[in-house]
Amino acid sequence: MIGVILLTMEWVLGIDGGGSKTRGWAADRNGIILAKVERGASNHHVIGIVKFRQLISDMLDKFAATGLERSDLRFISLGLAGVDRQQDKVSIGMSLDDLGLKGHYSLCNDSEIALVAGIGKLEGIVAISGTGSIAYGVNAQGECFRAGGWGHVVSDEGSGYYIARQALVRSIKAAEGMEQPTMLLADILTFLQIASFDDLITFIYHPQTTKNQVAVLTEVVVSAAANGDVVAIAILKDTADQIIALIEAIITRGFATAPEIKVVLFGSILQKIPQVRERVIAKLQDKADIRCSEAEPVSGAVILALQALNKFGKV
Repeated sequence: MIGVILLTMEWVLGIDGGGSKTRGWAADRNGIILAKVERGASNHHVIGIVKFRQLISDMLDKFAATGLERSDLRFISLGLAGVDRQQDKVSIGMSLDDLGLKGHYSLCNDSEIALVAGIGKLEGIVAISGTGSIAYGVNAQGECFRAGGWGHVVSDEGSGYYIARQALVRSIKAAEGMEQPTMLLADILTFLQIASFDDLITFIYHPQTTKNQVAVLTEVVVSAAANGDVVAIAILKDTADQIIALIEAIITRGFATAPEIKVVLFGSILQKIPQVRERVIAKLQDKADIRCSEAEPVSGAVILALQALNKFGKV
């Protein structure tokens, strides 16, 4: 958290809320970052609406400790995982209203703030692959298009969870003679400090095993691929192809006639695994201006908050 702000000033707040962590950046009217606060997960489908409201309240208290009073807060832009339907916005909005913020905020999916952070405006395509995955695009006509991002049960193609699940499925099949030999099963047992296959099944189906605890097995796949394991290498190639398919679906539906297409990539899978990132870029570079962004998605929330403030004036 950046140090104490001594002078009273009007400020805006951008929030990037995900399934594992939530970042908030406070800025003045000129876009100068004044303070930063980070907390845990804020997806209300995961933590519940009561804990979500408490998390936002706690963040505001932490900003107040730096001298940024709630009474001087002019606008909040929130990009939140799990805000996909109107009923999500209603639930979140009621919680923010309860905190005395009515009329002082905007809500969107976290993919929108990533798009703004990576391209500088709400136009183009963003693909995010972390624990989950999504592709999202806004064309020149303002039409919005989405592919994926519906959770690990039915979606999240090309994500960290997808990689981990493929590692579990294919390593088990290899042990049963239905897949190429692989070191993945032994490596997974070692990584989880589990002694037997039976214990692994217990871990997978234990009610306290979270999606994030499964997704970290991505590390095992990356390590095995680096050591030449053919199954691990195939999983990473397939992961890239899944992300490519998400992006191509957005291009086909919303950008088929666009003279120029900009695509920005975010998330740990794309940013930290070269085999995945390089395959995605290589396959799509003839169709779009594509690059991996180093920007923080929360910066896009700050940009949107400032734009709203300039549009609507002092609220």
